[in-house]
Amino acid sequence: MKIIFDLDETLIYNSHDPKSSLKKFELVYSPRLSDQFMLRPFAREVLCALNAKYEVILASFSTKNRISQVLRVASISDCFSQVFPRESLDPCYRDENTESSYFIDDFILIDDKGLDDKHTLAKLKFFGSSVEDYSARLLKIPEFRGNDSDRELLAVLDKVSILTKGIA
Repeated sequence: MKIIFDLDETLIYNSHDPKSSLKKFELVYSPRLSDQFMLRPFAREVLCALNAKYEVILASFSTKNRISQVLRVASISDCFSQVFPRESLDPCYRDENTESSYFIDDFILIDDKGLDDKHTLAKLKFFGSSVEDYSARLLKIPEFRGNDSDRELLAVLDKVSILTKGIA
């Protein structure tokens, strides 16, 4: 069983919100361009716990460069066995050497968006899920907006355990 996480608003929140007490990480792209983000509370703990039982993958419509920086700066690079950025998932960004799909038998996608989101559907399709199977493969969690009292990832552990029994 593989657990696939989305990045933006699922594991991180891009913000310059001075009111949040969460640690802010900064990405510097150039002297005049930078970005701040916050890691969702309990992200590292939940990712490590899931890694003990499952293969954990990241799939995001962020660029490969941005994902690499986020994972490095937040010290969660070691939490993912594979990373699929926009350049893999989106046909508009894919080069001729990139596979158009990556079939996985058993997986659950954890995302803040639902089946009405084109990026979520693209991820499900990329990993080989059939349309009839989409709702069984998606674990939709509330969007992370920088709230330092967020506990949604803790609930993911129990939900994944229940869902994997139904899929495996």
